[in-house]
Amino acid sequence: DKVDVRIEGYTDCCGCEDRNKAMSLSQANAVSRYLWEHGSDTRVLYTKGFGQLNPIANSDNYYGRARNRRIEIIFRDH
Repeated sequence: DKVDVRIEGYTDCCGCEDRNKAMSLSQANAVSRYLWEHGSDTRVLYTKGFGQLNPIANSDNYYGRARNRRIEIIFRDH
């Protein structure tokens, strides 16, 4: 079976939206690079930076913003 692995980066809502998007993509690429260096097939790895979109916590406090800064790895079977 073929599996695609999507690595998604997210930031908190602080700072410039364009910078956050670029930073989240850079972080997702770093995870992808790490997986590649440790034997993962790069043909199935895809990265995407979403910046401050799709928060999972309230950004009114430090802990919520910290939870929103994350990498999600999604496995999808074909």
